[in-house]
Amino acid sequence: MSQAPISRGNSKDLKPIDLKVGNCSGAKFYIKETPSGPILRKEFIGNTKKLKDQFNWLKNHSEFTFIPKVSNPIESVDSFSYEMTYYENAKNAHEGLGEIDENLFLEILSSIEQLKREKEVVSQEQIDFYLKHKLDKKLLQCFQNHKARDFAGTNLIQGQEYPSVAQLIQDLNSYSYILKEGKNSEIHGDLTLENILIDSKKPLFIDPNGENAVSTIEVELAKLFQSLNSSYEDLSLDKLKVSDIMALKDHELFIILKNYILKNYGDGGLLRTYFHELIHLARLLPYKQINLGHQYDDFLDLFIIRSHQFLTMVKEK
Repeated sequence: MSQAPISRGNSKDLKPIDLKVGNCSGAKFYIKETPSGPILRKEFIGNTKKLKDQFNWLKNHSEFTFIPKVSNPIESVDSFSYEMTYYENAKNAHEGLGEIDENLFLEILSSIEQLKREKEVVSQEQIDFYLKHKLDKKLLQCFQNHKARDFAGTNLIQGQEYPSVAQLIQDLNSYSYILKEGKNSEIHGDLTLENILIDSKKPLFIDPNGENAVSTIEVELAKLFQSLNSSYEDLSLDKLKVSDIMALKDHELFIILKNYILKNYGDGGLLRTYFHELIHLARLLPYKQINLGHQYDDFLDLFIIRSHQFLTMVKEK
C-alpha cells in the first residue's frame, strides 16, 4: 500500500508537519498556506473509517465554539483527509496542565454539558455487550499474546498481592448493574487531556471517538479520570511508573472533577465514572502491548490496582 503524502490534486502547497498533539492514530498532518492564514490537513492511509467518522462528528457539531471547523474532505481507495483550522499557538491540556485554573476547567466541563443530549436509558443488553467487548475480550487478548503473565494467578505489585485478572473480570461483571443507571447521550467519546486543545485560554475538543458501545456522560468524564486520576499520558510517555502514580496526591483538578460529578450526578454517577475508567484502561491494553513493550506491564498493573480499589469501594458502600 502506498504511503505517499496526499497526491489527490496539487500537493505542492502542502508542507508536512510533526504534530504531536492529538495524534495517537498514526495520521499525518500537513500545513496549507492560504490568503486567510494556514490550514491544517489531516490524512490517514489504510482503514479510513475512524477518520471519516471523526470528520462527520466534527462537522455535525460545528455550531459549538469549542469544536474546530472542518472542511474539504478528500477520499480515495485507501486514504481519507480533511482540513481544519490550524491553532498554531495551542497546547494540548496535558502539556498545558499547569496553566489550567479552576475557571478554565469548569469551562471544559460546561462544554461537555452543552454537547450532552440525553437519549434512552442504557439497557442491560448494551452493558453486557460493552463489558464483553471492551473489558473481557481485551484482557483475554492480552494474555493470549503475553504468556509471561498468568491470567488465573494472583499478582504481586509493589509488595502487595492482588487478585488474578480472571477474578477481577468476574467480580467487575457481577457489578454490571451499577452501569445501568446511566442514560446514553451525545458525547465526544475520547476526551482525555491530550484531545483538548487550549487556545487563548479557551478549550477546543479534537479527535472524537464514537466507538464506545455505551455513551453516557460518565463514559465521557471517565476519560478525564484516565488523565487526572491514572496519569495516562505520563505513563504512555514513560515519564511516570505505576509506583509514582500511586504515590501522587490527588491533582486539584481531579478533586474539582469529583466534586462536580457528586453535585450533578450523585454518588452513583461517581461510582459509574470510576467503573468506566477501568474499562477505558482495559480497552487500551492490547494497543499498549503492541506499541509500548515494557510499559505494557505498567498499564496492566495500573488496571489491576485501580480495579481492586474500585471493588473495595463498592463493597464498602
